[in-house]
Amino acid sequence: MILCESSIDALSKAQMDGRHPGDVYVSIGGTPSAAAEKSLSALIRKNEPQEVVLAFDNDDAGRGFAIHMVRYLAHENQKFHMPMINTRMEFPPDEVKDWNDMLKPKAPARNQDRAREAGLGMGG
Repeated sequence: MILCESSIDALSKAQMDGRHPGDVYVSIGGTPSAAAEKSLSALIRKNEPQEVVLAFDNDDAGRGFAIHMVRYLAHENQKFHMPMINTRMEFPPDEVKDWNDMLKPKAPARNQDRAREAGLGMGG
């Protein structure tokens, strides 16, 4: 099970990861709320994943959510006497904020834009 902050990040992460049988990508809808945690708990009990990947944004808030979710999932394991679920944190690379940023096309370098405007490098 892979948890992301937003739906677009969950879809982006799924696209980058490829398809694997049994993978479930879940958006927590931004900041973890009590309602989201309750739904997540039910989803985990239903699916019984061997691992939960905390794939949040590459910023302070995302890292804070990940730490919060590690604690929350440990509490849920004890509360429901479930087999221990392994958790792993995975963040986008430093140059991007979230998983969707990795799929967005990169803007061309300024020199390339200027060359295009001047008609340089254009074959004919």
